[in-house]
Amino acid sequence: MATGVNDHGVTIRGKKRQNLEKNAIVCARYDKYQFQTVKKASSELRDQEKEYTKKYPTFEDLHQDIFDALYKTLPKETEARLMKPGYEANFDIIKGVLDDDTYKQLRAYTKLDEFNAALATLSLTSGVIDLLPDLKKMPRTKRKKGDPKDDPKSRKPDPKQLGKAIKGAMQGAAKECSEMEEAVLSWGTGSGTAQRLDHSEKLKLAKRIRKSDKLRKLAKMVGRFKNLAVSKQRTKVRQGTEEIYSVESGDNVDRMLSSELALMSHPYLQLELYEKILSKDVLQFALRDRVKETKGPIVACIDNSGSMGGDAEIWAKAVALGLLEICVMQRRQFSGIHFGSANEVRVFTFQWDDYSVFDVIDFAEFFFGGGTDFEKPLDTAARVIDDDHPKADIVMISDGICDVSEPWLKEFIQWRDEKEVTVFSVIIDPYCNYAAQWKSSYADTLEKFSNGQVIRAADIQEDSCMDDAGSIFTFV
Repeated sequence: MATGVNDHGVTIRGKKRQNLEKNAIVCARYDKYQFQTVKKASSELRDQEKEYTKKYPTFEDLHQDIFDALYKTLPKETEARLMKPGYEANFDIIKGVLDDDTYKQLRAYTKLDEFNAALATLSLTSGVIDLLPDLKKMPRTKRKKGDPKDDPKSRKPDPKQLGKAIKGAMQGAAKECSEMEEAVLSWGTGSGTAQRLDHSEKLKLAKRIRKSDKLRKLAKMVGRFKNLAVSKQRTKVRQGTEEIYSVESGDNVDRMLSSELALMSHPYLQLELYEKILSKDVLQFALRDRVKETKGPIVACIDNSGSMGGDAEIWAKAVALGLLEICVMQRRQFSGIHFGSANEVRVFTFQWDDYSVFDVIDFAEFFFGGGTDFEKPLDTAARVIDDDHPKADIVMISDGICDVSEPWLKEFIQWRDEKEVTVFSVIIDPYCNYAAQWKSSYADTLEKFSNGQVIRAADIQEDSCMDDAGSIFTFV
């Protein structure tokens, strides 16, 4: 049979010819299956495919190539001469990706990591999509009269435009992976339930974070406050497991009473002490195991009034999520109460060993933005605290612009003391939008019903003050 070479440098032997490739990265059947699995978990990847496939005939294969270039252990580039006509732009784009200076940095996130590879694919695709040829420029087997001749060069992107687009897209993808990995880590891990999210859950979480500026800002503080909460708890002074309850006779010198120890001051009385030790007749402190107290829940009341909007809201919720972290460590129930006006109360309850990261996200995103009423949330907190589990803690987080009635205050303090509940308060001063004179009239409101520490955040934008305000984690 005659042997020849076609226009694309592919050897032809008679009617047989080597199959031309649509993928610029060598792609096995398993690679296609892998990407299909990731797309099933990501509605954004599916939407991207649906939107662009209609306009760009080569998009589906480029989508696969970008994912493979980012995810595979050793992505192998297809030879240019083996690429199918019409796929010139795909090849040039992938070559530009592999040659870009940011590629190695990006691969540190995406190699064999489905979550980051999917994120980077979304970002990178959006940056290079305009480089693909549309349907009119694709080669056709049957041409109508008046159609322009097929020109492979028309399908190749302009080198300058290509370089600029890829450089920006690669840098954007690397930044996206870095930010989202940190954000998902902040939301998706904890001390006990410590969410080990699979890639599909991470993608759902990332989608919600990308759509919410509030969650993006909060993620930066949540990780710091979680670490602060854990640190404060671990550095607490640990009390012994035993307590003194009486006096007994024995031979333990370490627990000997001071009156017995005084015998050592006289040479003759020393002999008497030695005799008492040998006969186990020394007066010593009697110890018993300390009864481990069961603690009730921690209830955080978060002010959702209009004056608490913006950065104050972010900071208050970061404190609340730090308290949730402590509950996991101490195996306690956590309840977060969002409150505004008298009829605006929403309770989120978390069992220390049974909640999802999406429950936490729902809690973090909620905000009333109304008025302020302290009595309703504290009454709600009283109902949340189970009668069989005293020793609970209530933490009020507010700018303090509200007052309480004397009859209510008297009744609440009585309940608080009977149930041995400790009420702490964190006052957020600097972000209040109201006049200083008005604030001063409510300065002592939180102290009226608090019997625990009242912490005033003088300037919560400073790291030192974050540590001061984080001291609330020491007391619960």
